Amino acid sequence: MTYSEGPEASRPRRVLTGRARAQANNWLVHRAHPAAQVALKLGAGRLTVMRAVREFEPAILDGS
Repeated sequence: MTYSEGPEASRPRRVLTGRARAQANNWLVHRAHPAAQVALKLGAGRLTVMRAVREFEPAILDGS
């Protein structure tokens, strides 16, 4: 079996703690920082940050 065939390959590499999700939400939603800048500050990927904020405040990002 190669590395890419195992179930471990599909597991996310980085998750954000509750405090980091709240901070990302504050920076993105309330202070209007770019997602890439927030991701760099938190040491995570841009999509990880966006996913965390979407889970934290889904109505804001969906435009509801």
